[in-house]
Amino acid sequence: MKINSLRIKGIDVNSNNKIFEQPVEYTFSDVTLVTSKGKNSRGKTTLMRFIIFALGFKIPLTDGVSKNRYKTELEFTKDNKNYTIKREENEIRLTIDGREVENEGVEYFLNFFNLTKEEELDNILGCFYIDQEKGWTLLNRGRVIGKRHFSIEDLITIINKLDKVVEEKLHLKNIEVESQKIKILKNIKNIKDKSMFKEDKKTLNLLEEREELERLKNKVLSIKNYIKSLNDAIEDHKKFFLRLKRLGLKVRIEGKIYPIDDENIIGMDLEDSFAELEKEELEKQLQLYQRKINELRQRIDVKTNLSTTEKLDELIQSISIEENEYQSLQEREKKNTKLKREINKSIKMTLNDNIEEFWLILRKVLIDLKLPEEYITPSIVLDNKLSGKTGTLLHSLTFGYKLSLLIYLEKKYKIKLPFIIDSPRSGEVNLETSNLMMSLTKKYLGENQIIVSSVFQNYDINFDSIISLNNGGVLGSRDKFIYQ
Repeated sequence: MKINSLRIKGIDVNSNNKIFEQPVEYTFSDVTLVTSKGKNSRGKTTLMRFIIFALGFKIPLTDGVSKNRYKTELEFTKDNKNYTIKREENEIRLTIDGREVENEGVEYFLNFFNLTKEEELDNILGCFYIDQEKGWTLLNRGRVIGKRHFSIEDLITIINKLDKVVEEKLHLKNIEVESQKIKILKNIKNIKDKSMFKEDKKTLNLLEEREELERLKNKVLSIKNYIKSLNDAIEDHKKFFLRLKRLGLKVRIEGKIYPIDDENIIGMDLEDSFAELEKEELEKQLQLYQRKINELRQRIDVKTNLSTTEKLDELIQSISIEENEYQSLQEREKKNTKLKREINKSIKMTLNDNIEEFWLILRKVLIDLKLPEEYITPSIVLDNKLSGKTGTLLHSLTFGYKLSLLIYLEKKYKIKLPFIIDSPRSGEVNLETSNLMMSLTKKYLGENQIIVSSVFQNYDINFDSIISLNNGGVLGSRDKFIYQ
């Protein structure tokens, strides 16, 4: 794989105007140096990141540059095919030999390595790109750039298709989630035991109070409907007797005739009186329920507007953990701790069984870098203590790792990736060490493209081309090119 050219167009996010009437273009050869004229060191890292950005990776651009939007067009060749990647923000279009193909992000890169997840490509990026900011502190695990993460364990797993390790890591993740939950519950129990909260057992939590409010509202609605039915019945009685009196009917009792009127009808309003009494009782219940509803609404309003800490207090109060449950949590925690140790041990054994091929490459490189014998050991591949190294030793180990990983990837995938190195003489690295790095790069990656960014030019390596950035940096003089 060889990067041939990169074109950049800028768009001002405030005015939406183009920053350049014509795109800025850079061409790359087999061995390219990106440097600066005079003492100015502006733009080198920006250009290196633009290359990675144009390839489709989600990485941050440098300060000042990142505030605008950019369209990039990058051309590279691989296996005698010409690739063109056009990117604007997160939209990426891919053309292969002049034919546009369906593509999502860095999907083409996934195909190069038979990968399925974009996150897995972060490990590939960590092999061929050394960033000035994060790259020279990244050894066998850590951040490549921004949120892009590299792990030698993940890379070995991906390359060797270690399905067992993938399953064990998923199991480990689930156990860790459960352990976090147990820890939270134990902390809640400890907080409550220290009487930091006075729990009111009569106080319902927010969810229960909302349920109670709905229950009371339904009860009130039911009572109101019943009162309405009583009112309707009373009204019907009144209308019935009124019609009866209007008919002027009379009754004969023992030879005497009596008119049907209020005086002669006994108990006519008795049923209505009972209904009125029932209504009074129901209306008293309504008043009681309405007071409860108002109180609940006030409490719910208060809790809804609680601060984050107050909501946490409320949540803690609502959780009840009995002593036997607490003991069960402790037992589960012990089992999880033991299980995590066993799984981690199993994962490490599987990885150790698959690092020999990489170690044989790394060993040769570390010897050529003239590192102390204590670092030339297979354990260094998965060592957890490498992050404590500093200075020239750290840079040499980092470089040795990256160089070895590129060789390893080429053996596994039959692909020659470009080696993109930003500021090999940063930190405490002297000319002798940086020259050794460059000569080893040429020795081991003689057929790979090499792109180096440095303010220095006196390396023991012949550059086919040199890109010299002026005071305008990568994007040139913005004021000169902006137009309406």
